[in-house]
Amino acid sequence: MELSAKAKAAFPKLLGGAGTFGDDRPEPTVGSYWPFVPTLWDYINRAMPMPAPHTLSADDVYALTVFAPNLNNVVPNEFVADRESLPKVKMPNRDNFISTDPRPDTQARPCMNACGDPLRCQDRVHGRRQKPHAAHERTARHDATEINATEMDLRETPLTSIPSTKTILIPALALALSIGIAASVTPAATQSAVAAEGQKLAFDRGKGNCLSCHQIKGGDFPGTIGPALTDIKSKYPNRDDLVAILFDETKRNPETVMPPFGRNRILTDKEINAIVDFLQTL
Repeated sequence: MELSAKAKAAFPKLLGGAGTFGDDRPEPTVGSYWPFVPTLWDYINRAMPMPAPHTLSADDVYALTVFAPNLNNVVPNEFVADRESLPKVKMPNRDNFISTDPRPDTQARPCMNACGDPLRCQDRVHGRRQKPHAAHERTARHDATEINATEMDLRETPLTSIPSTKTILIPALALALSIGIAASVTPAATQSAVAAEGQKLAFDRGKGNCLSCHQIKGGDFPGTIGPALTDIKSKYPNRDDLVAILFDETKRNPETVMPPFGRNRILTDKEINAIVDFLQTL
């Protein structure tokens, strides 16, 4: 039986990539990047297989650990893997890893004597605890003056002076109508744009990566670990439930293999909401 370590769908390659780290698009694989075989054993032992970690025997873990190095011609076919032999395997990229940072600023030691006053963090958002910018202050005073003057004119102008009243009201009415027209058109267009951005994030292998586990209409090379994402709006009429699932599904289902995208800061709140908007169109 011929075995291969080429990438399938969303899963990374294990084979190849040697000599690509000087290229514009380097190809990190176990063969070209991974520095130490024992850490590969530890990763497989802790996290694999992805749907059911901690289900492999020790022999299975050892066999899988040397599978990738063997395909990358690092160890021969007759190699016997055990706790003594694995640390002796030298991966091609081992010497490119360093144990200490050579930059001089990382070697500095704090003296901790005669230290200055501790820094105080100050919230400057929206001008809190901060004097307004001079230009903004002048604009605010100017607007206040105009508002006061307008109020005085309205109080002092007799009802018979209709033209001056129209001069004030007509622009305001036109503005209100324009805002109303814009409001009636903008939400749908905005929602469509947000859903399109959500689809882009969901299909992005480096962000949402939903296709790694789910079949989604319009997506290429979907996984089958999770359920197909269809008819989402009827299954989850409350969008907050979807937001919570994407943010941290482990709160609802501790046994899930779905990454906590929000808790682990893989996605921002804005990106999560965009993906939810897209999912509700499926």
